[in-house]
Amino acid sequence: MQAAETRQRLLAAAEEVVQREGVVVAHIAGRSEGSIYNHFADRLELIMAVIDARLPDFVAVLTDLVPGRRSVAVNLERVTRAGIAFEQAMFPLVAGVAADPQLLARFKAVMLPADKGPHRPHRGISAYLEGEKALGRISPDADCTALTLMLIGSWREAVFQELFGRPPISLRNAPRRIVRSLLSKETP
Repeated sequence: MQAAETRQRLLAAAEEVVQREGVVVAHIAGRSEGSIYNHFADRLELIMAVIDARLPDFVAVLTDLVPGRRSVAVNLERVTRAGIAFEQAMFPLVAGVAADPQLLARFKAVMLPADKGPHRPHRGISAYLEGEKALGRISPDADCTALTLMLIGSWREAVFQELFGRPPISLRNAPRRIVRSLLSKETP
């Protein structure tokens, strides 16, 4: 039980610290620095564990995207809210990975063979939109791949703008406004 509790505290502290100032995880968790390596082989394994701990909430919303269930706007607003929450948690972490070329190369070497990464939500949302198009709930001319890129890009930009303090739209209002704008020409 002690080992599981220590691991959970390290994960929670890692997320908090990486978001604030980088990996000073053990101190925040109230554990010795050596305890990190009792639970995680290295920095990459710790980062992957934080990502894996945050992913289920986002995946649950993506899995719930069923063509024909609820309105297209409601479904896309839900996924946009979940995407914003996920990006807020992951942006500082992934930025730290991207800033270190060696860590980024190792990160890709782990993510890509496991079919993990930003292509997964894109694939799910695009498939959902194709299903809605087949049902006639969005325009038959809709480019679902491009719509998905615009949706994901919009929520990432909203998080980025919020992070730097001058958001043109609050994160609370962003899902509704983004989706309304994207669908204005795509819904019958």
